Amino acid sequence: MLRQTGRYIISKQQSDAFAELSGDYNPLHVDAVYARRLQFGHPVIHGIHHLLATWNAANFAVLQHSSAAPLYLSELVAVFPNPVRAGQIIEYCCELFPEQRSAAISAFCEDQKILSLKLKFSVGRTVETGVFLPVYPPKEAPLNQNFPPAHDSGECQLYLNRSCAEKLFPDLMHYVSPQQLAQIVACTRIVGMRCPGLNSIFAGIRLNFSDDIAGSGSDGDEIRYSVTYLDERVKMLKIDVEAEGMKGMLDTFLRPVPVKQPTYAAVCSTVPDAQFAAQRALIVGGSRGVGEVTAKLLAAGGADVIITYHQGLEEAKNVAEEITDGHGCCQVAALDINTLSAQSLIFFREQLPTHIYYFASPHISSNRSKIWNTALFNQFCQFYLDAFSNLMSLYVGYAAQSGMSLTIFYPSTIFIDEPEKGFTEYAVAKGAGEILCRQLAAKYPGLRFFVPRLPRMATDQNSSIIPVKCASALNVMRMELDNIK
Repeated sequence: MLRQTGRYIISKQQSDAFAELSGDYNPLHVDAVYARRLQFGHPVIHGIHHLLATWNAANFAVLQHSSAAPLYLSELVAVFPNPVRAGQIIEYCCELFPEQRSAAISAFCEDQKILSLKLKFSVGRTVETGVFLPVYPPKEAPLNQNFPPAHDSGECQLYLNRSCAEKLFPDLMHYVSPQQLAQIVACTRIVGMRCPGLNSIFAGIRLNFSDDIAGSGSDGDEIRYSVTYLDERVKMLKIDVEAEGMKGMLDTFLRPVPVKQPTYAAVCSTVPDAQFAAQRALIVGGSRGVGEVTAKLLAAGGADVIITYHQGLEEAKNVAEEITDGHGCCQVAALDINTLSAQSLIFFREQLPTHIYYFASPHISSNRSKIWNTALFNQFCQFYLDAFSNLMSLYVGYAAQSGMSLTIFYPSTIFIDEPEKGFTEYAVAKGAGEILCRQLAAKYPGLRFFVPRLPRMATDQNSSIIPVKCASALNVMRMELDNIK
């Protein structure tokens, strides 16, 4: 056995190029605004992309040199246990077994395994001529399917732009034929665009290659796919795939769709008309989730509301329009909480808020791989401590000049009282935020802080394949706002 290690990075440009190569334009991979509402909170690299990139990075020359005849890929088995983002460092460990003509590769990112790959090779296969269209696949919209999917079988045309493939995977092209590569990349198009489609997660792949496999495509230029197994509990689908010289199975899941919060009309029925009429409320992070619900509750109670967004202008506009169409008062402003300056708050200085509701947050990622993740903790601190304190420092001066008092709602977490596996860094950062609020309240008598430890609520932040118990954001925030004057 020969062992080698290495590292590489997939750039955003390379990820976009792979979307073109494969035809998999699922927004989970290519749309930063849409992806922030999905399970991972940000765009992630296609599983097949980092599989091929890891294989390309490893040195397979020793395996080829140990064989008197050219080697051909005969089996590929992979699982994708965790996602990886563009720009992150991917580390891999490759074990080559020349006598067995096989290899085993594992890849990691920030101590989490992202790939387990096993490859087997054979000799004596017929050299394929390449039955595929030598162009990019057409750009299409992914099918939006429920569980079980209505469109659970079909054919997928093979494409391969060899120039693009050779730029992305120059060394890999020595160990996999163009026909095989076209078949492999077609699998991500099946999953991401067809079945399950829009709300898919690609979890694993097993492909066998042999001259004995006749395939079902009429001219060898298609892959036929069909769902053969369903698991309602975890929304899992197993998809059989077959083409000339190849057959296998794809493991997929249907991921949760973005969470829809109650409409403004529904919220209005729960709030007395003038309950919050004395408030001019700045809601930092009010375009979705708990911030969206809070904006609707306050506006329904007569408050003058400003919601901020960093990404997702359309979402923020939709919330504001829904409120104003319902005779509430809501404005929208762009705000990057991590690049605050006096200039960035000109819009708010024109009419100082009486209340600030602070819902700015990164994606709440869990740490299940080690005791403590400093990078993850620092990411939480950037939002819950640094950015928040910068916001307070700007408003303290303006409030002091005007002689106004300022009420701040800073949501903490029940995970401080009831520890949840994987969320240590999150809970500690929120706990530090509580201390910061107490210290600021002592230093500045004009500031009043409400720092409740909120339960897990039904928002995009808490969506998962296996459902977890979540409280209603509307019910929780309605009770919390009753305590704020």
